[in-house]
Parts: sequence; structure tokens; C-alpha cells
Amino acid sequence: MKISDTKNKIPSLMPYAAWIAKMYGHPYRNGMMVGKNLIALAIRQLYGYKDDEKFADFLWESGIAKVLGYKRKPHPSLFSKTRKNAETGAIITLYNELVKEKCKGRRLKLVGADSTDMPAFFINKDKEARLGHRTKKKKEQNLDDMVGKDKKEKAFVFGYKLHLVQDAETGLPLTGVIRSAETHDSQPFYELFPYVTENFQIQLDAKFLGDSAYDSADIRNRIRDKQMKDVIAVNGRGHYKSETPKDPDYGKRWSLEQSNSVLEMVYNLATSRMMGLKRIAVHAFSCLLANFIEHFMD
Repeated sequence: MKISDTKNKIPSLMPYAAWIAKMYGHPYRNGMMVGKNLIALAIRQLYGYKDDEKFADFLWESGIAKVLGYKRKPHPSLFSKTRKNAETGAIITLYNELVKEKCKGRRLKLVGADSTDMPAFFINKDKEARLGHRTKKKKEQNLDDMVGKDKKEKAFVFGYKLHLVQDAETGLPLTGVIRSAETHDSQPFYELFPYVTENFQIQLDAKFLGDSAYDSADIRNRIRDKQMKDVIAVNGRGHYKSETPKDPDYGKRWSLEQSNSVLEMVYNLATSRMMGLKRIAVHAFSCLLANFIEHFMD
């Protein structure tokens, strides 16, 4: 993303960031002092910086720091303190409010859910990380198929997962939650789905897209209770296959997988050096906010 584009978008972000900062107990200068730091966390991911000192140099030399309101080059320790303060949920709320504002006046037609891995970096020190199953990516499955392995065989991840619910038409993540990797993909549905139906307008003929992890009678009934169609892959568990042809919109789940790939490869979602559920959540939503700034802000 061009630096000039980032500078042009910052003034639109600042009122939201300041409002959230005040909401979380930081009223100094009308919330601007802390609000700008939350935006800085997203800009760090936007430009792929992993070192706070180098990022501080970049902010100052590029002129972005002045647009944010810094009068001098920020000290690198400021970003570590901001991540610590953001563990209360400030950056999550900031992202959610920006997305709700973006979707005002629009009715969602295709809503999808998926998860992506966030491996633990400090395997022996991270006490909240857990071992869990994961579905292999298409490239991994194709490679297994070429060498004669079972491409449906599960792989493992030690760490966390980011569970997202998205607008499958645009690829915009509507919100998300972080859970340890042992959590089954279907469990966050009970938090994410009600959030979407309560905070966004849904078309009467809308569809919920999900893979076989969401194939349960309870989940299907909850979707139908909201007058939505459940477009979910059947979990055959090795015993049966669906006799019903797939809905033509099921293939649009690719937008969810594409969004996950962007978060991982462009914004370094999967290479966090944070420990603990709350700090990992700050990193994940910094990546989501970076993605929002680049692709979904006017």
C-alpha cells in the first residue's frame, strides 16, 4: 500500500480510534493519545514490520507519525505497552465498529465461517497454547495425493486458531474470535453467528456457508431459525456422502480461504511472537485492521 494512501486514510480512522480509547478509560486529549497507538499497531502489520525499533524509524521517516499526531519519533517500547493495554479488547472493538459502519445500509446475502491457524512461537513457554487438528490446505492435499498419501488425513497445529465469520460476497471479515487450537471449529459458531444476526442486516434469502465442521442438527436449526439457508458440507465421517447436490453458492467459500491466505501471507498473521490468548488476539485484530485499511476503506 502506498504511504500516501495510508496518510489519506488516517484522518477517517482517528475519530473511531479516539472514541474507543475513551470507552476503555483513556480520555487524555479526547482519546487521541491512545487512539493513534491502536492505529499504529495496524500500520505495523500493514507494512510487514516485525521489529518495533525499525517500525518506529519507518513511521517517523515516512511522515506517517506526524499524520497520526506524534510530535517526535515514538519510542519502540510504546508499541509493546499499547499491545499490553489493548488486551482489554480495545482493538477488537475498534475493528468491529469500523466494520459495522462499513456495512450500514447493506443487506448480507452470503455469510461464511472458517478458521485459520496461528501456531505458537514459544512452544515450551506459552501456557495457553494447545495441540489441535487442522485440515490440510489444498496444496498439501495435492502433494499427498501425488506421493500416494491419504489427502484427507488430518494434520496438527500447536497454538491457536482465528475463527472468522465473513461476508462471502466481498471477503470482508465481519468479526472473529481467538481460541486455542484444540477447540473444534464449530464451537465459536455459537458466539459469532448471534453477533452477526444482531449487528448486521441479513437478506431474507441469505445463506450461511460452512464446511463439514459445521454439520450438526443444532447448528442447522439455529441458521434456519433466522430464515437463512444452511449451505454446509455433509460430514460423512467415512460412512456416507450427501445425496443432495451442492448449492451453487457453496463454491464462494473460496473468498473465505482467500481472506485467510491474505492475513497469513501479507500481514504476518501466522508468525506472531506473542504469548497467551489475549496478546494473540491483539495481534490477530491488528492484522484484520490492516486488511480493512488497505482493502475496504474508501
